[in-house]
Amino acid sequence: GIIKPSTSYTFISGASMITYWDIQNSSSYSGSGSTITDLDSTNNGTLVGSVPYTSSTPNYLSLDSGATNYIRTTTNLNASLSPANTSTSISVFTWVYPTSNGVIVSEQGATTPDAGWYDSQLELVSGTLKFRVWPDGGLSSSIITPLNNWYYVGFTYSGNTLTGYVNGQNAG
Repeated sequence: GIIKPSTSYTFISGASMITYWDIQNSSSYSGSGSTITDLDSTNNGTLVGSVPYTSSTPNYLSLDSGATNYIRTTTNLNASLSPANTSTSISVFTWVYPTSNGVIVSEQGATTPDAGWYDSQLELVSGTLKFRVWPDGGLSSSIITPLNNWYYVGFTYSGNTLTGYVNGQNAG
């Protein structure tokens, strides 16, 4: 089933956003095709492989934990995602419904997953969320996240402090 978090979430819009994809919004994804439109700027996404779309409540895309279907940005985001170099804080958040352990968000050094270097930034390992940014060490969530539930997960990173969140709660 779908969990209904008790916390309401405020989404930032405008110049501070790097990428804003919203599968619930037909202006971002119509339910067909291979393009996810960035609602705030020009960092559109490309669906790679056969990515199943479900138009129930909520609408969602089903991505596997392997390299057969995934979303790739059409813009190099390296300059935006380098807080260690720019002293700018970043946040990465997404809704997930994990059905198995695996990588949720990764930074890839090539357009094909695992073809070059990569950095798992959000990963579910043995039912525990792991958060990591390169070159700093990672952290394990203090919040239990069983499979087959909806979670709003992500992290903030200031260049020296990494903080993970699950459903709006500090997870470490």
